[in-house]
Amino acid sequence: MITDSARPALRVPTRDVPVPTSVSEQAQALLGRGVMMPPVEWPRPDDRDAWRAVIAKQDAMVPVDAPEMMVMSLTGAVASGHLADITARDVEGVPVHVATPQGTAPDDRRVFLSLHGGAFIQGGGDLCRLGAGAMAGSIGATVWAVDYRMPPDHPFPAAVDDCLSVYRAVLAERECARTGPVEQPRVAFAGCGWSPPPPPMPGGHRS
Repeated sequence: MITDSARPALRVPTRDVPVPTSVSEQAQALLGRGVMMPPVEWPRPDDRDAWRAVIAKQDAMVPVDAPEMMVMSLTGAVASGHLADITARDVEGVPVHVATPQGTAPDDRRVFLSLHGGAFIQGGGDLCRLGAGAMAGSIGATVWAVDYRMPPDHPFPAAVDDCLSVYRAVLAERECARTGPVEQPRVAFAGCGWSPPPPPMPGGHRS
């Protein structure tokens, strides 16, 4: 049997990668700072205690009372000045943080389904809740943030199963509203992480 140590390896020499000049000065300055997060030594897949320790350490980097700018940078939301009320809800056995912008009309059926970032191993709990509020204010629509199960206690495909369950539930609850001969979709979804913010949903207040 061939072990990993016996496999041939390609040695790539260390080299400096220049910052591209085709991007803005702000982007050049940011890229020039290099990797700002400390390297992570990932445990063996079967070492559950070590995984719990690593995930707890990563999540602790974002405190419960994290400033708005930190939350927005991690979720892709943008500052809007609009506040949202956040409630906890059980959807098909899955915890969901429902964030509704203040002033939302009772008959507003739009929902943005948010699947938080973190590679399906971190980013849940308080960060998921805070991200729901920031995103709701950003896009001007109600957000359902899925606080899906994650390893090591709930290995793949538990997270995907949870997301699918909530997706089916939100489709059943917020079905398309018919306006004349055209159906207007009321549900949008995205995986939120290190990405640009989504555009405001039709009828939202952000311009």
